[in-house]
Amino acid sequence: MNPEELGRKIRTMRMEHHMTQAQLGEALGVTFQAVSKWENGRSVPDVLMLKKLCEVFGVSLNELLGNDDDSLDSETGMAKKNSRKLIWLVTFLAAAVILSLVLFWPKEQNDLEFRTLTSGCSAFSISGSLAVNKDQSYLYISDISYCGGEDDSLYQSIQCDLIQVKNDHHTVLSSETYTGSEPILLIDYLKTVQFKLNEQGSGCEIRTDSTLQIEITAVDESGQSVSYLIPVSSADDCSSTNS
Repeated sequence: MNPEELGRKIRTMRMEHHMTQAQLGEALGVTFQAVSKWENGRSVPDVLMLKKLCEVFGVSLNELLGNDDDSLDSETGMAKKNSRKLIWLVTFLAAAVILSLVLFWPKEQNDLEFRTLTSGCSAFSISGSLAVNKDQSYLYISDISYCGGEDDSLYQSIQCDLIQVKNDHHTVLSSETYTGSEPILLIDYLKTVQFKLNEQGSGCEIRTDSTLQIEITAVDESGQSVSYLIPVSSADDCSSTNS
């Protein structure tokens, strides 16, 4: 099932349950804009959110993801597919398989505590989830979008770090870097960024009370840099600087 088909299925089930996008978003702990993106095929919910959707709609994962085209509008099913969406879909399905095995298949899944991760910054939106028990922690962040206004600058290098802050100590948990041959828009690069961390053992550092942030530093063709700091936990603001 491609993103457009999944989006139409979510919309059909939402309407069958007589829910608005805002009501569904409230039930899932996300904004109505996130629901709108799913229904328009511009993004897809992560595996944790798929599980919540199944609970809200009272269906199985197979029913939600099943290719039941009879319940969909055949005309709207003719949306164009391009290579980027196909690659994105393959990436999502691969991540879904991994997350399903990690989060939902183990016998001890009832011990897992789930948290939905969102951006604490109005200029950025993210989709993420965190699952933790005494022996394991799993973090997944994707669908990072810049919504702070027009940014037409082309950047020759971009550094994106996921950072944990603990007792004023900053630890880089994961990094993504762009150093391609062609300059790129920030909004286009962020669509490709994903953070996936899986820690095993009783000494797992990432807990449900972890303070996380994403730091982005981009350098344009003239050498000027811009930096963004995006809180992922309880912080409610973000900052950007130019140099």
